[in-house]
Amino acid sequence: MKIPWLAAVLSLLLPLSGQEPTFMEAGTHPGAGQNYSRAVWFDGESIFKHAYGFTARQALLGEVSLDSAGVSGAGVRLRQRFWQRDTGPIDTWRASVQAGADWRDGRDPGPRLGVVSTTIRGRHGFNLQADLRAGLPRDERVALNASHLYRIHPVRFTVDTPGAWYTMVESLNRLSPDGDVRGDLAAGLLYEARRWAAEISLRWLNEDTVRAGAGLRMLW
Repeated sequence: MKIPWLAAVLSLLLPLSGQEPTFMEAGTHPGAGQNYSRAVWFDGESIFKHAYGFTARQALLGEVSLDSAGVSGAGVRLRQRFWQRDTGPIDTWRASVQAGADWRDGRDPGPRLGVVSTTIRGRHGFNLQADLRAGLPRDERVALNASHLYRIHPVRFTVDTPGAWYTMVESLNRLSPDGDVRGDLAAGLLYEARRWAAEISLRWLNEDTVRAGAGLRMLW
């Protein structure tokens, strides 16, 4: 009888899942009627994100960015999961499409389209993201990101597991119409409980500058 109970408890972790890194997105979102809030601080900017699950496969996402001068950006998107294959209480492959619009300070609002995918296999998590944001400068509009997360503790989940520690590595890439690529690398540490999470990450920018980022998450 322990296996069904374990599966039920672990299913509560999947909306957070420990597989969404600091800077790029993942193919997870809240379940029906759930709210998922995030705050990320990076390079003098505060980014606040919120997602609400309409159904188990559809969610509305919004975000607002603030800097020292005030609001520096905002956006809203609808995310629809089109693929889900669960092979265990934790192991899964999920992929979603998303569409909406966003705005950055000093530019006209523009449409945003993307695809995100998350695969979890044991202690490993893999994310892929392709994003097109017409409201950004031409050399930043296309993003191709990938990440790997590894659960360093615990080795196995149980019904009594309060939370888990993960390492995070991200490859963050922007493509220009001329074929130039701006690539950043980020590495960090994430602790995730059943309803909240905290993270810290270092991001190496393409000009060899290192910036620190931190974040908090809450599922409610």
